Amino acid sequence: MDTNVIYIMPVVLCVLVMFSAFFAMSEVAFISLNKLRLRYLLQQGRKNAQVVQRIVMKMDKLIATILVGNNFVNIAISAIGTSLFIYFFGNNVATISSDIDYNLDCVDCRGDNPENLCRKARGKSFFECCLVFGRDY
Repeated sequence: MDTNVIYIMPVVLCVLVMFSAFFAMSEVAFISLNKLRLRYLLQQGRKNAQVVQRIVMKMDKLIATILVGNNFVNIAISAIGTSLFIYFFGNNVATISSDIDYNLDCVDCRGDNPENLCRKARGKSFFECCLVFGRDY
């Protein structure tokens, strides 16, 4: 692998993790949307509320799009992470890498994932959610 690619891949990995968090938080934001507040904002004539209303009317397409996007990003994260791991540690350690990945997935299923953290941070924007990602809301 080229040396320049090795320096770029961790940056791409971090950007992909941010995309994954964005997809997860978008899913929670639209699912936990307060319908009464949306109706109130529509009555006030807010353009953003009209956009959200159009998106919510097609909730099945929205969820499918979010899940496909999140899966695509997570597969890319896995591929890049595995190639970096093999580059630095060799092919013999690939089994340990898959064991570590499995354990991290189990920790993610425990409930400290971006969706649950964003759910606890109601009323905050996506960027506020990211800035205080590890803080207990």
